[in-house]
Amino acid sequence: MQGMGAGNVQLTDPVQTEDHMFAWPAHIRGGARIGNDPNISVFNKWQQCWTSENLFAAGEVCFPTGDNTTTGGTHPAGPTSYVAAEGIKKYLQSPGELV
Repeated sequence: MQGMGAGNVQLTDPVQTEDHMFAWPAHIRGGARIGNDPNISVFNKWQQCWTSENLFAAGEVCFPTGDNTTTGGTHPAGPTSYVAAEGIKKYLQSPGELV
């Protein structure tokens, strides 16, 4: 986080599994995959929609569902937002498909 410019990074104790399980259904998402083939994915690596060049997405929609130790649910929201932001910057400099 500090490498991306955050100045106030704080760590807290991890969530206990039993406390996290009551809200588990809220974490199960996914469905709009990232990939290099528009026939089997919704977004390219910049999380730019294959069929709508000005549509970018980030967070849980772009990743498979999973548990607390995999890249699924709401946990990848920060990193995927960073990648989408980089894609949007590239798109604004040169509109069109980013591949």
